[in-house]
Parts: sequence; structure tokens; C-alpha cells
Amino acid sequence: RTFHSSIHLAGRADMAILLFVGVATLSLVSADDAIFAGTPPWRYRFATADMMVLPPEIDMGPFQAMNRGHALTLDTRSGDFYFENVVKEANLTNSTSNVVQFTKGSNGKYVGSLLESNPILAQREPHGIKYEFDAKTGEEYMYHTNTGWDDWWPSPQSKHPGAHPFVAKTDLSSRTIIWQTFFDEKWAAKYPLFNKTRTTDVIPLPGTDYLLVTDGYGSSYVHVLNKTSGEYVPGMSFGGSPTFACPHKITVDDAAKKVVICDRSHHRRVWLDYDLDLAKMITAPVGAHDSSLAAPCQTHYHDDAVAGRVSVVASLSGSVGIYAESSGAGNTTLLSTIPVRALLGPEVRTAHVSRARPVVVGSTPPYACGVILALLTTPGTHGPARRNLPPQRRHCGDVLEESRRAHVHRHTQLLAAAALGPRNASDFTVADRMS
Repeated sequence: RTFHSSIHLAGRADMAILLFVGVATLSLVSADDAIFAGTPPWRYRFATADMMVLPPEIDMGPFQAMNRGHALTLDTRSGDFYFENVVKEANLTNSTSNVVQFTKGSNGKYVGSLLESNPILAQREPHGIKYEFDAKTGEEYMYHTNTGWDDWWPSPQSKHPGAHPFVAKTDLSSRTIIWQTFFDEKWAAKYPLFNKTRTTDVIPLPGTDYLLVTDGYGSSYVHVLNKTSGEYVPGMSFGGSPTFACPHKITVDDAAKKVVICDRSHHRRVWLDYDLDLAKMITAPVGAHDSSLAAPCQTHYHDDAVAGRVSVVASLSGSVGIYAESSGAGNTTLLSTIPVRALLGPEVRTAHVSRARPVVVGSTPPYACGVILALLTTPGTHGPARRNLPPQRRHCGDVLEESRRAHVHRHTQLLAAAALGPRNASDFTVADRMS
């Protein structure tokens, strides 16, 4: 299992939901199992789920066992969140849509709908999606990054010539592409310094017309586009090797006014001012004392009533870390480790995290797509984690949080982790979970 992303949604101050969206060919956790994870008092309970429903068009069974997800984003105005499903190559057609919208109903359940998103977005390898409300235009947009196929680079051995990486801007429905910028042979010839490019994530830079794009799987540079036109801004790319080594995902801590990069292969996170001056870069190692946290993929921020400014960081190496950051950029304190791989099997990897009272985590490599939901609470500790799960294949990549009930649906491969408040599990009623 690999966690690639996460998002934090609104919920009660003492509770949140961690939602790991990834791949899962098989889920055998029964409703009677009680699986707890995390460092007290930041404890999580894996539970069964009528909290979230995947759209019927997404087959979580063995026939689409290569499906996975790299990206989630939160609509900060409506509270909906969006998941970008990665469809395996054998199932791709010119009419394939892959963007799923989850909307919370009056009963507290999130119901997913497969949007009629533009099929261009589903091709190749979708890897990043970000929501933006543009205060200047009053419009809502989505930004999408696509790494292209790994072997798109022209060569006699290439199986996918022309399957170039790209960044696209769309309307909120992801149906209408406003612009699409390719990082292809022409790009490589014009900017030889960057060579082969494979874009992994994107974020609008607050207060500007700039869009920051990470080349995590290529040159390790961060490129700058004009978010209105999609045009590359020459002379503004920064980083590259050895400054960065796989700047995998990028986000903004709007409270600290910092751009935050998961510099994955350097096993650290990086903070930059909005002026992007590398001379003022702040760094902090990740996973120095726990290798399961050492490959950070994505960061998401939220404010906690007890701990203050908190970040959720998913790691490719199998765990999700919860950090206190109220002391300023780079001054992090590990509050909790959610050892997903240790609990669910050696094939687990985590890669994306994000937290907005719900937190969602997406995925990377093969097998069918699944979702893990976790409800986080402070304080309260609850019994030892159950470790009797059978071996399963799951890769997770995005995270969300919300105060609701969660459960595992065996047929849709939806795993939910619901956190308890400062009470016993038996006292945590359905009504409480749905509130």
C-alpha cells in the first residue's frame, strides 16, 4: 500500500476522518474486527463503512486490479472532494472518464459520482489534481497533472510514443479543458537543461497568476506556468538535482504563507516563501527514526483545536505521520504514526496525504482501487491494534477527514477507519458517528 495524497475536510473539533484512497484487490476485514492504529492520544480505528460509496462504474474487483489513485482534492467552498481514478491501460478507451466527485448527504454518507470528465484526462498516468476558487474571476477550476507513460521518451523501444506528460486546466466538472500544456520532445529540445519531464503535481501560487508544477519523476525541477494561459514562464524554474530529488507533491500552508514540497528521495520536506527564493529555503528531515515515514509524498494542513497547526504527511514507505507545526515552518513535532503497512501487510505503501477534517490518501502501483477512512480524535486511547488481517495488496495515495461513520464494503473494496472520541468503542453510537 502506498499513500500519495490527503485532504482535510470540515468536521467536529475533536474528530476527523482519514480517508486513504488506493488499490485493494481484496478486503476481508469484517464489521466485528476492531483495528486500532496511531500514537496515543492520536488514535485511529479501522472500521466498516456505510460512510462512503464509490460509483458503480468503478469496478473494484479483480477485472480492474491494476486500477489505483494518485490524487485527491478538496472543494473548499462546497466541502465536496474529488478523486482521480487511474484506469489500467487495457481498459482505457477514447470515452473513458476518471474523475469522481464525492458529496456528503444529509445522512452523513459521502456518495461518489463518476463525472463526465474529459477522456483526455484519463489517458496515460493521471497523477495530480487541485481545486481552485479564483477570487479574481469568481470561477472555480481544476488543475490536472499527468506523468505520461514511463517509456514515452522517443526510442526504438518505446511502447507509447507520443504519450507525453501534460498539465491541464479545466472547469469544475473536469469536462471542459481550458488549456493543456505538453512537456514533449519540442519542450525538451527548447529547454535541454530539463531533459525528460514527468509532471507529478501542481498548485496555484496565492496572490499571483503563477502555477507551480513539480517534475518529480523527471528533472526534479519545479516549473512555473501562467495559470490563465498555460504558457511556461522562462527563467522561473527552480530546484533540480541536487537541490531536490523527486519533488513529488507540492502544497501551500496558507497560515504560514509557505510553499511546501515533499522532497521524497531526500527524505525531507521543504518550505519556501511565496517569492520562491531558495536561499531562504527551510528543510526538515522526515523518518529519521522511523523508516516507514522516510519517503514523504504529500502534505496537507489543517487547524486542530488542541494541537494548533497540524500537517498530515503520507509516505511511500508505508505510514502516515501527523505533525504539529505551530512553532513555525520546519519546526515539526511528530504526534502520531499510522503504520498502515505494518497493520495491513508488507506490500503496503503510502504516498499522498491531505487533511481537511476529512483526510484522503490516494495510491500508486497496481491492483484494484480501494479506500480507507479513518476518524481521528483527540484525546482518547483505545486498545491494541488487531494484526490478524490476511495478506492483501493495497496502494494508497490520498487522505481526507470528516466526522462521520465508516465501514468496509467487501465488494467495492472500501476500507474505512473511524476514530472514536474519548469514550469506549461500545459507547460510540451510529448517531454519534453520523453527527
